[in-house]
Amino acid sequence: MLGRSSKLQQRVLALNTLAKVLENTRLGIFDSCFEAPLVPTLLDSGLLMLLRFSLDDNTPAVVAAALVAFSRLISSPFDETCLERCYGWHSGEVQPNLCSRVQMDSTDQEQEAEMKDNEIVLTFIKIH
Repeated sequence: MLGRSSKLQQRVLALNTLAKVLENTRLGIFDSCFEAPLVPTLLDSGLLMLLRFSLDDNTPAVVAAALVAFSRLISSPFDETCLERCYGWHSGEVQPNLCSRVQMDSTDQEQEAEMKDNEIVLTFIKIH
């Protein structure tokens, strides 16, 4: 995969491509192209670890491309637009309580202390 290449330009190109794919996925462009949802498939293939390792790189271009891809993974432009419009309201800067009612099964609760961050995220995504 180009994201782990020894060439700087190839790593940046791979991360920029992943960022664009994630952006197009959020816009619904790929909804009819694949049978399975694309984001969980990318997460199962190790996208989080690739982005995490890219953030540790000492090259600013790779770190910037990884941050863009990571932001496209976790943020929604539609939600951001709604938050910007609500900010002017009375107490608009107060974020709503978004606590989920996710119930982890007993094996996941026992293993949670030993789980790595990416395993916890994948468990949470599989529940939803």
